[in-house]
Amino acid sequence: MKLQPCPVEWLDSHELQVRALLKRRRGQPVIIDTETDGLLVRDGQHKAHYLGVLFISDPGTCFILKAPFSDELRGLLADSLLVGQNARFDVHALGLTLTGAAPYDTMVRIYGHNTTTLKSLDDIAPRMGFSKIPTPALIKQGRIAEMSTAEVAPYLADDCAVTARLFAQQVKYNGPVSDLNLLDFDTERAVANMERRGVRLLTEDLAALGVEVAAQIVETKEKLQSLGVDSNLNINSP
Repeated sequence: MKLQPCPVEWLDSHELQVRALLKRRRGQPVIIDTETDGLLVRDGQHKAHYLGVLFISDPGTCFILKAPFSDELRGLLADSLLVGQNARFDVHALGLTLTGAAPYDTMVRIYGHNTTTLKSLDDIAPRMGFSKIPTPALIKQGRIAEMSTAEVAPYLADDCAVTARLFAQQVKYNGPVSDLNLLDFDTERAVANMERRGVRLLTEDLAALGVEVAAQIVETKEKLQSLGVDSNLNINSP
């Protein structure tokens, strides 16, 4: 199969223009993607240097914004129906406090259908028939501050364009955005809280469970041996 580029025009935009579009197209799904100086965005160690914004009603145009981003822009984004590939990452990278609908995460949808498949846009795009612009080396190295907008924008716009087409495909086959999307994000939010503050272990209950399981292991080993199963088999393996 011959891969075709995902057609998209990128515009080096002013925030005022994008804010006006977000107000005018309120309620429409908006594709976002960020380019950051690293992956540790949850604790604020790394942050978004660039933001790509693409409206699903106009998937051929991607607006490129460079940090810093105003509180007004963040507020408009927080009140929009955001769509992203690994959307939680972008929400953290932008420091958004969401007030609108839960984001639609195209990566979570892929995971829901196949937990073992590769989920990056680099892997997904060819399966959809599109070529993909490789991730620039400086972005991989966290050195995005050394790059110009003209160097970042084509890659960022390409990511947004592929995500838009993936979103359209998922909606076509799975139906419109539903309560399941809220469940997805609530689950992700719960995981994020556990990652941030840790998990409380009830040590006494855990120890009691260990005793119970140990007895079951002994019983299971005896049953396996009675069936002639190799005694060297590691039944502790998941």
